[in-house]
Amino acid sequence: MAVKTKKRAVSKKVAPVPKSKAIARRAAGNGLEKAIIAMNKSLGESIERLGEKMDKSLLAMTASIAASKVETDAKMAASKTETDAKIAEANASIAASDAKMAASKVETDAKIAAANASMAASFAELDRVVNETKSQLAGLSDSDGRAVESLAYSFFNSRMTFAGVRFDDMEVGVNRKRRLPDGTKIKGEYDVVLYNGTSIALIEAKNRVRTDDITKLIDEQLPRFKLFFPQYKDYTYYLGLCGMSFEDGVEAEALSRGIGTLKPNGESLESNETTVKAW
Repeated sequence: MAVKTKKRAVSKKVAPVPKSKAIARRAAGNGLEKAIIAMNKSLGESIERLGEKMDKSLLAMTASIAASKVETDAKMAASKTETDAKIAEANASIAASDAKMAASKVETDAKIAAANASMAASFAELDRVVNETKSQLAGLSDSDGRAVESLAYSFFNSRMTFAGVRFDDMEVGVNRKRRLPDGTKIKGEYDVVLYNGTSIALIEAKNRVRTDDITKLIDEQLPRFKLFFPQYKDYTYYLGLCGMSFEDGVEAEALSRGIGTLKPNGESLESNETTVKAW
């Protein structure tokens, strides 16, 4: 049988600190505390001195900024005054220029109005002169045209032949107008017309014969005559141009196209019918 053995608790005793060591520790703690106090005091004095320096520096900076602001404000005020003066001067100059331009425009408008009035009067006078001249020329043209017609009438009234063909009747100044089925209006003017039972001669009298007169006689007056007088559509036609004068080359062209020519010779007419053809 096992024997139980009881263990006794052993208590450990702390050895007491010697009095001399406790005193030493206390002294050391007091020294450290004094050192910390001294250091805190020194640090506080340093911070105080630094704060004073910073306050002085900040005051100096503030004073400098204030002085600079005063100086800048003064310069800006002076500059603004100068600028305002220049702007006022410029505005005055512009106003003066505008006034001069307005006065100049009024003067110019007045001159233009006067010039326009003068031109209108001049044009009116010119139109009057031109219209008067046109009337005079028209009168001369009509007079010359009638003179040519009169010569042609006298010439054919005494002979009643053209292109070797004998005619029985003659009409002067034959005018016709007609409306075609499509509504087109046409007219025809024939200065001298000679008739017989089978043939007709159409003689156009002009003060001055031009190339267009040849084309008009062939392409317009001849076919229109047949429209105006359908009873003569199957007749043989002969064409002639009578003129106080002919443009260069026109008489030769008329003869080459089978049209007879008549022009003044003294108090009568000279007729060239050698190349007249039947149409």
